[in-house]
Amino acid sequence: MRPTLRSLVSILSLVLLPGWTAVADVPPAPALPVSSTLVVLVQGLPAVNGTVVALLFPSDHGFPAKEAKAAQRQAVKVVSATAEIRFPNLATGTYAVTVYHDLNDNGKLDTNWIGIPKEPVGVSNNPRPRMGPPRFSDASFAISDLEHKIAVNLVTP
Repeated sequence: MRPTLRSLVSILSLVLLPGWTAVADVPPAPALPVSSTLVVLVQGLPAVNGTVVALLFPSDHGFPAKEAKAAQRQAVKVVSATAEIRFPNLATGTYAVTVYHDLNDNGKLDTNWIGIPKEPVGVSNNPRPRMGPPRFSDASFAISDLEHKIAVNLVTP
């Protein structure tokens, strides 16, 4: 028996009646936040002077030290043994952070002639020191909530 147009319309009208659904009621998936804030607690400041600078990278491009390649740069004056830096309005995703303590407030990370930092530095996830700069994969983390907190321990050269 072949369904007629009239029988198809009748079936569709039953399915589409108010209060009727063709699919079981499934609760909606929780919505991801529109924007997140990353809070970085910087620990291990050797002195209560200067400025703490943090660079946020969404990929390994420029990580860990190319300030011009960072998605955001934040800086705060040091007033205690720890510092807190906030990165607002972030999309959910994967990031890594580099932090340095600009002890002499000259606006840059001082390095020796081969590029090794002369001022305290640290990166997210606090990976173990090795020869050469840290890798993005060792320092990266995912942000998917409204506020994400991490701690970065500075290492004095």
